[in-house]
Amino acid sequence: MGSMQSKKDKLNGLLSKNGEQTVRYEVREKKDKVLSVRLSEKLLNELKKKSKRHSLNTQKLVRLILENYIRDSKI
Repeated sequence: MGSMQSKKDKLNGLLSKNGEQTVRYEVREKKDKVLSVRLSEKLLNELKKKSKRHSLNTQKLVRLILENYIRDSKI
């Protein structure tokens, strides 16, 4: 089982940057707000493929993408 990554390890890998520990909203914060977004079918299908590849649900993947953008953004 050494080659099998746990979901927690996969999540940490998606959230970390160069091995740094960062504040993770996905893990630590209550999710009680809703964001409605219109996407093209093609973009949604790509998100679903990516989330399936990482054994995550699509909503969680989108939250991780947003969190990574906020953490890494220079804006």
